[in-house]
Amino acid sequence: MITPLEDRVARLEAEVEKLRKAHPVLPSEKPWWERVQGMFKDSPDFDEATRLGREYRNLF
Repeated sequence: MITPLEDRVARLEAEVEKLRKAHPVLPSEKPWWERVQGMFKDSPDFDEATRLGREYRNLF
């Protein structure tokens, strides 16, 4: 006899497998951190946000 917990786990595993098949990860796709690396290079707005964050941290 399958317990309610085992039944729930089995249903979750089936759902995860279904989602993986619907949205496969391409092996050639770069990880997210490599895709965003350098995104704000030479951005005056980012530089200002960084400066303000540093200024705020130095208050404490």
